[in-house]
Amino acid sequence: MASFQMTAEVAVLALIWLTGVAIAVAQILHSRKLARQKATLAFMRDYTSAKRADDGFTALRSGKPWNELSPGEKADIHYLFNMFEGLGIGLREGIYDAEMTRSYFGDEISNIYYIGGAKQIIYAIRAEDKERHAGSRKLHQ
Repeated sequence: MASFQMTAEVAVLALIWLTGVAIAVAQILHSRKLARQKATLAFMRDYTSAKRADDGFTALRSGKPWNELSPGEKADIHYLFNMFEGLGIGLREGIYDAEMTRSYFGDEISNIYYIGGAKQIIYAIRAEDKERHAGSRKLHQ
């Protein structure tokens, strides 16, 4: 009878221990989700208060080709693209919450890329950067 009582006590202790571990894991996961949501809200706050991002949207919506944009418009577009690149990296690394980001932006980012002319501008920027860096590569050879 004593061994049965000891086994029951061990089982109860094991159950209490497993319950504690499960609660701890659930708390950690919940804390990580809250941290992602707070980081996402901070990004959204910064994004909505960034005048340069808004100016970048305005420049993109103008429909002008890259070579017809003023240096200020080009800088604003770069700023906007850098913000979205940071968002993309943050989503990939689990820093930002993907569900909140989708609900906030919806199709806005993909529409900017495909419909808003961003795709062509990105290719133009890459070609311009390639030309700029081609000369420096020749110097290093």
